[in-house]
Amino acid sequence: MDRYRKVFFNKILLIANPNSGSFNAFKISKIHDILSDRFGNTEIVYTDFAGHAEKLCSTTNAQLIVSAGGDGLLNEIINGLAHKKTHSLVLPLPLGTANVFCREKGISLDALSAVKKFSLDNCEQLYLGKVAGRYFLQVFGAGFDAETVRRVDLKTKSRVGKLAYVFSGLKVIYKNNFPAIVFYCNGRKNICHHIIISIGRYYAGGFYLFKNIIKGKLHIGCLKSDNRLAVMKAALKALFKRQIFATYTVADKIKIYGIDYCQIDGEFLPLNRNSCYVTIHKSNIYLVK
Repeated sequence: MDRYRKVFFNKILLIANPNSGSFNAFKISKIHDILSDRFGNTEIVYTDFAGHAEKLCSTTNAQLIVSAGGDGLLNEIINGLAHKKTHSLVLPLPLGTANVFCREKGISLDALSAVKKFSLDNCEQLYLGKVAGRYFLQVFGAGFDAETVRRVDLKTKSRVGKLAYVFSGLKVIYKNNFPAIVFYCNGRKNICHHIIISIGRYYAGGFYLFKNIIKGKLHIGCLKSDNRLAVMKAALKALFKRQIFATYTVADKIKIYGIDYCQIDGEFLPLNRNSCYVTIHKSNIYLVK
């Protein structure tokens, strides 16, 4: 069936991030060749600055967007597409540091294998989380989680990959006392010091947040204690591939007080407000895999 898609697609836009954790110029070239041979008109663009992919996607008329990078690049792409009234197709290829979303959706962690195997008949309409006007595909975090992302050194990340987050987390545990976070969901008030809100099971690579996920719902895990031991216990669970949150809450909408910044899909986001809502909805974006 795919052989007819050359007529359907007026253009494929292949967006590559040269600063992504697993960037490989040879692989990008091969991916471009495979897409061109299979579907015809394929344009490749390398991102030059933060927000470049979002800007490209907000104006492109391409009917298939291919993300050749990590979760950060994919987050930019969906933020560029989510405001459009027309449907968009997105193919993520794992060329980042953790590639959490690809793991979540069962996409091969070998980018060349993924681009060879994907089928246009295998589509899934995506649910997106939203906070302060920004969309996310996988996870929102505040407290220890957000502070770790905020302090990651990009040069270290380019050298050692996911270990950069470990180094940053160790510094955060040593130095920080975290203020209380108040959040409301399902008509109840809750108080904690660290919170993660997720659409999926995975976190920071192959670590499990939750075993069972309800599609179209937000899953909220939190640590009520502000001491370092609680954070260290959660970190050890992750390292031993155990579920980080034994208990969690499921909701459609959450209102949060007491945070000035968060992380979404591994990207730092300043909030500069006393309260914010985190919501989830079905988008006009379709994943192909």
